[in-house]
Amino acid sequence: MAEVRRTVRVDGCATSGVGRLATVFLTYRYHLNDIDTEVTTSVVWQIQLVKVIPVLSRLYVDNFRCLENFELDLDETNVFLGRNGTGKTSVLNVLRNIQSLVVRGSKVDAVFPARDISLNSQRSEQRFEIETRVDGEAYSYSLVVERDLSRGMMRVGEETLEHDG
Repeated sequence: MAEVRRTVRVDGCATSGVGRLATVFLTYRYHLNDIDTEVTTSVVWQIQLVKVIPVLSRLYVDNFRCLENFELDLDETNVFLGRNGTGKTSVLNVLRNIQSLVVRGSKVDAVFPARDISLNSQRSEQRFEIETRVDGEAYSYSLVVERDLSRGMMRVGEETLEHDG
């Protein structure tokens, strides 16, 4: 009796358009009477790709540049208008800096240097809070950056991530 073994491997997936059609390349390997045969075929499947987009719902900033005890409730689309020096760019910098720290692993002192502490403040710590919704679930992230007076550098004093599913 001949031995037949078949193994299937997904070699790759190429999507077209907005990702509604995907071509999956399958490799079949047959082993029959000590002879190996390999056949590659492609199958087009109709699939639904879902892109999960987090929605930022709240931002709180304290002691960063001109933003002191600053709270901003956000919708899906937001427009920042204001005079020069009122904090529009600072709001965007906070988001960029937190992303650099959390996602890219940048050093705290490089992202939140001591010169970014509000000029009128006597405190050496900064607080940042972000609330977001991802796929209907709420997440809350908070970060406290403080100045280490003994070394003259900034460091993470507290960092929390909460999930309310």
